[in-house]
Amino acid sequence: MLAAKLPSVRLGFAVQLMMYRRIGRFVLHAEALSGDAIAYLAEQTETKVADLADYDWLGRSGRRHRAEILDHLGFRRAARQDLRDATAWARAELCPLGLSIADMEERLLLWFVNLRVVAPVGETLVSLIATARRTFEDHLLGAITASLSAEHRRQLDAALADDDSVTGFSSLKADPGLPNLDNILLMARRLSFVKGLSLPSSAMPDGGDPVRRVLRRRVANETAWRMRQHPDGRRHALCALFLVHRERELTDGLVDLLVEVVHKVGRQAKNRVIKTLAGEIERVHGKEGLLVKIAEAACLQPEGMV
Repeated sequence: MLAAKLPSVRLGFAVQLMMYRRIGRFVLHAEALSGDAIAYLAEQTETKVADLADYDWLGRSGRRHRAEILDHLGFRRAARQDLRDATAWARAELCPLGLSIADMEERLLLWFVNLRVVAPVGETLVSLIATARRTFEDHLLGAITASLSAEHRRQLDAALADDDSVTGFSSLKADPGLPNLDNILLMARRLSFVKGLSLPSSAMPDGGDPVRRVLRRRVANETAWRMRQHPDGRRHALCALFLVHRERELTDGLVDLLVEVVHKVGRQAKNRVIKTLAGEIERVHGKEGLLVKIAEAACLQPEGMV
């Protein structure tokens, strides 16, 4: 194929062929490639790097070259069933991984390449990914909703409605604060409320599930008002998913506060003892001489009694 091309277009054709073989996507400008890769291809095709400056990436020649490459590699146009299959595969294999849209695009392109099918590009591919993610998320949240009782939903709605209370949504998301008795009691009330919900953690995704982290981060960034705008079921599932993990964070936060308070009390007691000893020493007559004798005895008999 390359030998039949004019030297002026041979390098551009080689670039298109190489990129589609590697990533399942054509490039539409030379800036998408590294200088080393272009130099290597130019050497292999016995052309000049400068030839790319005049290559017709978006015009008739570029389109014709892309069609020739697809035909040479044995690719066919994607049918509707291919798009449905790709959506189902993305929902089952990619969505549980919690990947970004860019990462999902890359893996979907390779999926199409393996099937020798021309992958959709642009908005079509983005729409396919959005459909897969939405369907996966709806199924996941639907399963969580089904595990919640009517009482669970009532209590979750109460936390979202009374946002200013100690057990309101904003308060449940708040940091522990400084180590003092008031904050310990506040954290204890929050933890008691969440534990009292007895949410079915068995219906939630596994603790290491990246999907859980994505959804939890989304809830953490929303206000109570925004959470109330979600439809029934979805709202309850998102809130429950967040609070199941939040229970662990509240427990850790309460323990940290208690440890800090204990250390603080210990430091204060130590300072009082040192201050008391210093005061007693100041009242001793000839204390400098006594201290010197104590130091000498300790040096002469380190293992003995002073």
